[in-house]
Amino acid sequence: MVTGKNGQKYIFLVKSTTTIYDANWKPINLDKIVKDKTVIVKYTATKEGVLEAKSIKIKA
Repeated sequence: MVTGKNGQKYIFLVKSTTTIYDANWKPINLDKIVKDKTVIVKYTATKEGVLEAKSIKIKA
């Protein structure tokens, strides 16, 4: 779950095609993102309203 700047909470579907990066743009596994880290999520919304993460990057 990700909390936006406005305080709204979002849940993203993370697929095997989702790319995940650390602050230096090095690929990492999802388990390296810990609570309270600031991240940037690029995503698309399906017609059913599911938010599919395309990429996740830890913000420096």
